[in-house]
Amino acid sequence: MKRLSHIFKTPIFRSRLQPREFSPGPLLNSIDKLEEERLPWYSEKNFFPVKIGDIYSSRYQVVGKLGYGGYSTVWLCRDLKKHSFVTLKLFEPNSSHAKREIEAYEHLKRLKSKHTGTLFVRSILDKFQLSSLDNSTSHSYQCLIHPPLAMSLYELRRKTPEHSLPEDLLKPALIHLLLALDFLHTEAHMIHTDIQEKNIMLSIEEESILLDFENAEISSPSPRKQVQDRSIYLSRKLGIPKIHGRPVLADFGEARFGSECGMYKGDVQPFIYRAPEVVLRLPWND
Repeated sequence: MKRLSHIFKTPIFRSRLQPREFSPGPLLNSIDKLEEERLPWYSEKNFFPVKIGDIYSSRYQVVGKLGYGGYSTVWLCRDLKKHSFVTLKLFEPNSSHAKREIEAYEHLKRLKSKHTGTLFVRSILDKFQLSSLDNSTSHSYQCLIHPPLAMSLYELRRKTPEHSLPEDLLKPALIHLLLALDFLHTEAHMIHTDIQEKNIMLSIEEESILLDFENAEISSPSPRKQVQDRSIYLSRKLGIPKIHGRPVLADFGEARFGSECGMYKGDVQPFIYRAPEVVLRLPWND
């Protein structure tokens, strides 16, 4: 009789990663406005009070602040369950941008396309909501979990001596972007509407820059501003990788899809970049 060990392999169970310990960083002047506070429409209730070291959805530990936008903050996290780094994008309450992003990513996921362009479009790993109490009023904040990405083409261009991308980098970036757009337009029937170099980011080919970010936050905690029980952190940039990854089209907060005739109405694009037909409130398409 054969031993069962020759037939069945012993399953390997990966233990849950232990949370890291993070110390509070130096305090900055509470009078000076910091990061998202400089937005003209800033309000405390619009930004969830994230603290570095906190764990959300029982698995994502905040490692540090990557940046902020007009309607969200972005954080690097550790997925304690899968032993990997992820990016957390945390929106303002009742955000129309968050709703559109979720609808766009779920639509793209349902397609299960084999188009090459899917490699150059950002994907979503998870979503959940956080709640915060403010003056007896509860606010709900939408959170999206993405694979982490490195710097944008804008940041990369700003780091070059001439503040312009070299031809040998720009050409393949444009080819990849066109493949992404071909997928979005022909198979997903989706229009991004906000294509700019800040929304084209580079994938990460080596995890070392993420490990360096985490270790830097532990050894030299980010400066912060304390307002009552809320900490507002200074963003920390990822390091420059030895190898730049492929460009990835991100930020689908202004994406549109689902029109049966392929025509749309309404405001899209940042105001200064709007096409004439959008400004004139005429129908538009891709």
